[in-house]
Amino acid sequence: VAAACAAGLAADAGAAAAASRADAEKRLEARESQLAAASAEITRGNAIIERLAEQARAQQQKLRLRADVVKQQERRVADATKDRDDARHQKDLALANASREADRRARADAELASPMIDPLLAAEAADERKTFEYWYPTWDAWKFRRT
Repeated sequence: VAAACAAGLAADAGAAAAASRADAEKRLEARESQLAAASAEITRGNAIIERLAEQARAQQQKLRLRADVVKQQERRVADATKDRDDARHQKDLALANASREADRRARADAELASPMIDPLLAAEAADERKTFEYWYPTWDAWKFRRT
């Protein structure tokens, strides 16, 4: 009887071990399938992240390009404004020089027409003025030749 009991216990232990092994294999397969699913999800997430990172780099490049274009346009506007202001300043200087020259000639004509000046002295001054105006027709010419 003892031998039969021992054989029965051994059979029960073998059946329990086989059931335990089968259960462990099922759990292992379940874990491997979960691991495979998680790995696939991670791979898909990495692909999405890479695509988004590439789009972000492209947007940053576009923004840099736009910023460079804006800076270039600002420089062009500043240069055009400076050129306009320089031209306006040169025009104002030319008008001022012309006005001074006209005033100087008007004073010289008034002095020559003055009754207080000796007629001979007035004729001599008129000749000198004609000679001076021949050689130096403008203030700029006089200034240039003087240096």
